[in-house]
Amino acid sequence: MSSALSAENISLLEVESIGLSVGSILFGIYVVIAALSLHTLVMQDSDFTQGRRFLCAVITLMLLFDTMNTASSVYSVAHDIRTLEESFHPQATRILILSAAILSKINYFLSDLVIVWRTWSIYEEKTILFHIVMSSCIFLSFGAVIADIVLAIESSDNLKEMFKLDYATVRLILPLSLLLTNVVATSFIALRTWIFHKSVKYTSAAESGRIKNVMQVLFLLVESGCLYCILSSLFSILRRDFPLGFNIY
Repeated sequence: MSSALSAENISLLEVESIGLSVGSILFGIYVVIAALSLHTLVMQDSDFTQGRRFLCAVITLMLLFDTMNTASSVYSVAHDIRTLEESFHPQATRILILSAAILSKINYFLSDLVIVWRTWSIYEEKTILFHIVMSSCIFLSFGAVIADIVLAIESSDNLKEMFKLDYATVRLILPLSLLLTNVVATSFIALRTWIFHKSVKYTSAAESGRIKNVMQVLFLLVESGCLYCILSSLFSILRRDFPLGFNIY
């Protein structure tokens, strides 16, 4: 007769089940958004510019990595359930944890790359300061992702520590870097929006349909940037409540 599950195992299953459920819902939403985005980019009447090709490539890569990450997370939970009352396979668990962690962190960098790219694309005159700030954001995000991957690899050597719900200050490097990059990029977009709005506010061009469309796009970029800031802040908070091996989408 099998013995009752320990409190630690029950806690682990609860965390993994909730996380997998939330992650699966978010993955489904992302699939729909990615499909609509790709369809919009491909079906536009204008020329298939380099920027559109870049966005299509990044969206496709992120969708691929998210699919692999979701599949790895599902298999990881199934593996943990099978091994609760059997022999523990630390190497298999370590590989599952690392594969999911690395894939999700690559997506974080790709999302920051898109954020910086859209800021870059709306500025026609780019000063040296603008180049330095945008490049610094890219290097900051890349460095934070590498640091977080190294942390995951080092922590996976001790699987017992991996599943403890302890908060590590060093784990704030990645979410704070994501937040800082988005705040800087969104601030530049907001500044560009304000300057453009001010320049056309009291002119006859303000009533033209093309100018209104441009303003709507700029406002949408600012609003989406603010929403991403909120999600990044939430991501930082959630990291305190989940084990190191678990990935928040």
